[in-house]
Amino acid sequence: MPTARRKLRIDEVSLVANPANPGALVALFKTKEERMTKTDIYEAMKKAAEAVRQEGETPEQALARYALTPEGREDYVRYRAAKAPPAPPPAVRAAAPGSAALRSLEKAADALRAAAPELTREAAIARAAQERPDLYRQYRAEVAAP
Repeated sequence: MPTARRKLRIDEVSLVANPANPGALVALFKTKEERMTKTDIYEAMKKAAEAVRQEGETPEQALARYALTPEGREDYVRYRAAKAPPAPPPAVRAAAPGSAALRSLEKAADALRAAAPELTREAAIARAAQERPDLYRQYRAEVAAP
């Protein structure tokens, strides 16, 4: 039978993934509130999976195998509960204001909308681009140009 300790002063309790005494219980602990993003948790899962990756196993297979371990399941629950970081704004370059191709596509879209008023401006431009692939290629070239 273990010896009961009385008037024991504990200066520090370290919470670790692989404890020396798995049967020890800590009733209360304090931590700095630091939220991890989905990306942070996913990167940590990939790193843990890479550490146990077997020979001939792809990183994806290692991650899947890791997700089946108790630690992996816990990480996956945290991943699902974490908030996603805000999406970055799309990196879209607009065509030059004087873009001949864009003006031609918009004119074609206006003609389509006159014939079919239920079309939105975007749908009409998309249809004009399908009907005039040469203009669309020219527009893409103008957007890609530095």
